[in-house]
Amino acid sequence: MLSRLKSISISLGLSLISITLFILMMELVFPKILHKLPLPFYLGLGKDYKILGQYHKKSVIPVDYIAIVGDSHALGSGDWYLQVVKKHKLTQGDYHSAHILYNKTGRDVLSFGALGSGSLRGLVLKPISYFKHFNLLRDFELKQPKEILVYFFEGNDLSDNMIDIYNHYRDNYDMARLYDHEYFKTFIEKEILSTDRIYRGEVPYKNWLFSRFLVESVGDNIYNEIKRDIKKFKQVSPNFSGKVSPTNSDIAKVGGKELPIPHSTQQPALNLNEEQTRQAIYVFEQSLKYMAGFFNESKVTIVYIPSPISVYKWA
Repeated sequence: MLSRLKSISISLGLSLISITLFILMMELVFPKILHKLPLPFYLGLGKDYKILGQYHKKSVIPVDYIAIVGDSHALGSGDWYLQVVKKHKLTQGDYHSAHILYNKTGRDVLSFGALGSGSLRGLVLKPISYFKHFNLLRDFELKQPKEILVYFFEGNDLSDNMIDIYNHYRDNYDMARLYDHEYFKTFIEKEILSTDRIYRGEVPYKNWLFSRFLVESVGDNIYNEIKRDIKKFKQVSPNFSGKVSPTNSDIAKVGGKELPIPHSTQQPALNLNEEQTRQAIYVFEQSLKYMAGFFNESKVTIVYIPSPISVYKWA
């Protein structure tokens, strides 16, 4: 009995040592191959270092690169992305304007795009906090981009800026001093940057990328499976929620076909009055100014993206 327990203990000990050595080895290798991971693996990377896994660059840390900032357009979300995710199970696939830039110019591209963000998050918080964070990671040194492309989306950027004024500025800051540049700069630093844990460098085990990938990806998979099961259950039980979702789209003529386009992507801030529009543009200007001041070695170019209502013919 004792010899059997001893044999089991030795086997467990050897297994533990093997697993530990494998993890330690992968901790050295994993950070160097982030940009080579297949698309599904890239999607499982941790939020604070996922950007480094983008594969529209020659290495994990880009050199003489173009940075893209803005909302989901800058991030690469959309129909093209959804199609590619379904097709590429163990490979990489192009789904983003950053891939087009990389393939056409050969220059490294790094996207700091933030889903559903206005100017404060898309132009200030995401690029600045992540740039600082990457330079705190072991063996990484990210220099300022050669050029920054600022994606401005006509469809909802100004509306998102007004939401940020209501949610973050109006209750705790003086609206009469909104156009005071230094006062607004203080607001950006206190309410937008200083409240962010990534900007403050408060990321637990930030250098243990592979270990975190194992733990976080398993957790995400379990969460996604539960979500998928709930969605399937609702599909087979239409009365589960007690509500019927209304159709929220208009019909546009695209390539000779009539296609549904969601309301939320259409309007170029038509819901804002003159003063609200002025305030929203001011937030964009000050965010742009703050970002350009931080990335003072970079050339900044604004890319204007029109809303669907401006470019499509409607049925």
